[in-house]
Amino acid sequence: MCKINAADKSYKIVRIPASVEAVDEGRIAPDKICITHDNRILISSKMRIYELKNDSLKTVFPVSGLSPFTIEKITADASGKLWLSTSKGIFKTDGSFKKWINISAVTGREGESLLEIDTPSSGEIIFNGAGQI
Repeated sequence: MCKINAADKSYKIVRIPASVEAVDEGRIAPDKICITHDNRILISSKMRIYELKNDSLKTVFPVSGLSPFTIEKITADASGKLWLSTSKGIFKTDGSFKKWINISAVTGREGESLLEIDTPSSGEIIFNGAGQI
């Protein structure tokens, strides 16, 4: 991935942390970007979440290994909670990725692959999968 300095148009290539285990590079390559309300820059791949800080990427979830689900998208709400659409439904977590709530279990959509999620300023969480919103 590249980080570009808008002032002087210079850029820096930022690489993912080296992986200890053998893994398909496509599953851990940066895929989507989420900027939180406190300007934290999170980058997700299909199986990991990284944080861009001081021109380097640090793995923040999972601490080791790979995610137990495929990450489709990550977004942040106004209170700083992170929301993930995954191959196993919608999950809500805190910024430290320590407390997880399976929202899909509450809505009856547990295990359903949900592709898109967003948190508009209205405070709602909007998600879709299988052609439904």
